[in-house]
Amino acid sequence: MNSFSMFVYRRRKKLKMESQEKPNNQARYFHWSKYSNEQIEEFIKEAIEKQDEDLAKMWRYILYLKLLNLKTYDTVSS
Repeated sequence: MNSFSMFVYRRRKKLKMESQEKPNNQARYFHWSKYSNEQIEEFIKEAIEKQDEDLAKMWRYILYLKLLNLKTYDTVSS
């Protein structure tokens, strides 16, 4: 094998090993509906304390959507 072939072989082997490890290292995701409004408000407070504006905006938007969804659902069901 020449050096380029060896490089390609090692690179493929490394990528294969990384792809096999991926499921163990993946973050768990939860749907926003699993959280209560109070929990989301706590997440907003924590983000503000950590001075993470983007995270606070994201949680505010999620809370807004959750309340909007609840209001829409109440209107449709009545």
